[in-house]
Formats: sequence, C-alpha cells, structure tokens
Amino acid sequence: MPRDVIPFRAGPSRRPGVQADGPNVAFAALGLLRKLNDTLAAAVPFRDACRARERKATRWGVPPLFFFAGSKGQERPAARPNFLADRFTVPTARQMPIGARAWADLTDLIDDAFTACAASVEVRRVARAVPQLRDRLASFAANHNACHEFAALLAATDDVIVTVLYPAARAGFRFQLQGIVNLDQLHVLLADAATGSPTRGYFPGTAPDARVADAYIDQPTDPAAEIATASYQLFRPNALRSDGTLPTGFDGAANWLWGHESPHVIPTVLGERVLLLGEATYPRQWPVGRRFSALKGELHLLRMLPREEVDGWVERITKQPQNREMKRAA
Repeated sequence: MPRDVIPFRAGPSRRPGVQADGPNVAFAALGLLRKLNDTLAAAVPFRDACRARERKATRWGVPPLFFFAGSKGQERPAARPNFLADRFTVPTARQMPIGARAWADLTDLIDDAFTACAASVEVRRVARAVPQLRDRLASFAANHNACHEFAALLAATDDVIVTVLYPAARAGFRFQLQGIVNLDQLHVLLADAATGSPTRGYFPGTAPDARVADAYIDQPTDPAAEIATASYQLFRPNALRSDGTLPTGFDGAANWLWGHESPHVIPTVLGERVLLLGEATYPRQWPVGRRFSALKGELHLLRMLPREEVDGWVERITKQPQNREMKRAA
C-alpha cells in the first residue's frame, strides 16, 4: 500500500494523553514523588558539606576528576554514579548521619520514580507539579547521576502542540508531542507520519525505514537499521523570506534547528509553536535510538491543514516584526 494513503502510524490511536489507568497510577505515585522530594531536601546539607570539603582539599591542587591527573584520575569511576568521591562523603557521613542516609536513599527512590514516570505521562505530569522537585533534581544533577537522568526525563516534551509547515509544498499538520526528547526523534516521527504525495497534502521527501521509526516509538534499535538519514531541513520561522520561501543550501544555516535540541526550542508565532520544513540541505545522518529506552515516543495527529490555512500561516510569519527586521538587515 502506498505510504501516502496511510493516514498515520507514529503512535497509538487513542485520544492524546489518555490512558485507561493513568490517573490512578499517577495518584499512586504521588506518595513516592513526595518522599523523593523530601529526601532531596534532607540531602542538601550533606551534599553541600561534601562539596565544601572537596573545595578545601583541592584548593591548591589538581581537581580530583581531571582525566590527566595520574592516579587521581582513577577516582572518576569510583565516584559514579554519585560523582562525589568517597574520601569526601565518608568523613562527612560521620558528622551528618541523617543527611548521609538521605543521600544513600536517593538512588533507589529515583529508580522507582524514574520507572513510574517513563511508563506514564500522567505520572510525569504529577512529578512536574510537585513543588521544587525539578529544581532540586537540577541542583543535584552535577553530583548525582540518577538525579541528572531523572531531570532529563522530566524535561521530555509532553502535551506540546506544534504546527509543522512545508511552505514549498503548501502542506501542513498539527501534532501533539508525547515523550519526545530531541528533534532527531521528532524528525523521524514526522517523516514517518507525514511524508507522501504533496498532491494529497503530505510532505515531499523520503520516508524513513519502518524499523527506524519503530525504534523512536517503543522498539529496540534494529542492528540492521542503526542509522537515520534526514528527510528534511528543520527551520525556525525566522528563516522564511518575504516571498514565502525558505533559503536553499547553507544560506539559512543561522535559522536551522539541530537534532540534539529539545522540541521546547521550537519558536512560537502568535502563541503557537511553529516548525518549518524544507528540502534536506545535505544527507545528514545520525545513530538511531531513544535517549530513554523505557520512554515511549508518540506523535498524535490533530489535523491536516488545508492549503489555504498553510498560506495564511506563511503570510502571518512573513509579517512578524522579527522577520521584517531580518529581511531589512539582509
């Protein structure tokens, strides 16, 4: 069956964001998330005391984790997953046993919270609503690897609606993103969902191998399909020229969006996130795989835009003040 007659496949068909047991799971996880938040707060004095001891010990010497520091370089593996060396945590624990207990409990608590959040968008919503939880995770990220990973999981794009336009084809879609971590993942899922015949309202380009798309949804990477190839060039709205076209070649590089970036960087136009697509400038490739194997990536189709609506968006973008200033400066 031709791809342009397949309406959609990047994600499940249920209504966006709805899970049969979502609210119940989220309520059940609330106690765990609150306990984690309290434990992070209790571990702050211990973490700060360890940092102070580390600064004092290394004030005039080689930083302990420099890779070229000879024998001291061996401390790096020992410091994982917490990134505070035992020679600082052990003596501090004797002085601050309650804080040390909280520090020791963090990894198991985060493992449980991470598992629950990766499995359910409802739990992720609750986690983001727990006061100070994300700020505390971020403050621990440099010294505790599990905090770093959990903070990154909660930064995944959920419930974000993006209008995606391909001006040259007068085609566009509105999607809701769920569990999308970076633009490489979004790129593949867009190409899988929206590539087809432009005469039918789809984007021109080359659709990805189905195994590549599946690896960005919920499947392990197939060893026979480990490399993804760009189907499009991703642009900020500012790239659009006054005649409604996108720059070709490397002329528009200043307004490219890059694969490692979060979908949160997609700019807004009149209050809506808008992503522009054009022909791939060069055959960019990257290794296939989700950042978090337990986190399902979902792209929910909300609406295919008629050509008249796409044209209206193009006109509005070109009339935005920042676009006029860019054209004048050029």
